[in-house]
Amino acid sequence: MISIHNYSYWLAETANGKFFKGNDWVIADEGHLLDNAVSSFLTITITPKLQAQLQSLGIVVNGDRSLLTTWKEYAMLSVAACSNKLNGLKEFTSEWKSWARIGQQCGDLSYVQGDLVFQQGSSIRIQPLWCPPVDEVLLGDGKGARLLIMSATMLDLETFSTYHGLNVDKSPDDVQYIDLPWTFHPDRRMIKYTPVAWVSGRNPAATAPLLARAVDHIIAEAGGKGIIHTHSRALLEAVTPLIKYRSLYVHTREVNRGELIQRFKDDPKPSWIISPSIDVGEDFPYDVARTQIILKVPFPGRDDPVVAQRYMEDKLWYNYVTMQDLWQTCGRVCRAEDDYGLTYVLDYNFGRVVEKHPQWVPQGIRESIEGL
Repeated sequence: MISIHNYSYWLAETANGKFFKGNDWVIADEGHLLDNAVSSFLTITITPKLQAQLQSLGIVVNGDRSLLTTWKEYAMLSVAACSNKLNGLKEFTSEWKSWARIGQQCGDLSYVQGDLVFQQGSSIRIQPLWCPPVDEVLLGDGKGARLLIMSATMLDLETFSTYHGLNVDKSPDDVQYIDLPWTFHPDRRMIKYTPVAWVSGRNPAATAPLLARAVDHIIAEAGGKGIIHTHSRALLEAVTPLIKYRSLYVHTREVNRGELIQRFKDDPKPSWIISPSIDVGEDFPYDVARTQIILKVPFPGRDDPVVAQRYMEDKLWYNYVTMQDLWQTCGRVCRAEDDYGLTYVLDYNFGRVVEKHPQWVPQGIRESIEGL
């Protein structure tokens, strides 16, 4: 039997219940998302509501709330209290599931090391700084015997393994890397590097006029349907009012992302969509979108405490995930061997990161880049 799930659902169900375990194989598609998926699953947000629920069981926080040890002690007491609570409830009722989730949340605190503890609004967020071994998370506790991770943007085995806790040095026979040939002809998936500005999160208003003029020029030349990637909402809000082209689907905070994308896809007339977040996991094949414009290289936002701390400890990681996201973005158009699509990159940072880290530019992509 084969069952298919997204990461969050499957991780939660295999952690809290008896389902979807005992697999011969666990296949993780879109493997470049595993770091975020596993880290998010193991992130605990201790809300005022959760603290009140645990307080009803007699559990309160004692000690310095900024220290991980305080919350680990709190978690140990909470797990025991939840276990006692569950013993008095009928299995798999809504109340049982609710307390099981609470117990699992607290139990996850003892699973990882090197966590960050920080305030987020009125809640406390506790998150692993680095991704724990994904094989242990995806196979452990009887989930499966073997793990297959698939992605077009692993870039190289050593780096991918390092940031996903796969110890290939100590157990090289346990990890096999299969590098499949690039199937797209370079002429059908061209990347045109036509920089107009150094774009960063600090200067959206300064670069927006240059970017808007370039966008209008490209749209006038390309016609048809296309995508504009801003990567940041601040850049979206700065550049959109300056774009003269009017048949534009704009991904604002107020609109439903999925509905907007579907309306764009269903529109038979020439039109473009502009968004900060359709760079991964979306599909725009054939005439749905023939052209896309990347306004900003997708560096992770350092306003996130985890990203900021990782950046301080290992800048190589920061550039690695940037290039993973960059090549993922380039893949939104041209989705099959008989498809074709053109990508424009307007940020000078593209040339810098490509030249600095040539080892993370797959040969098939390198042959498709024009302008370097």
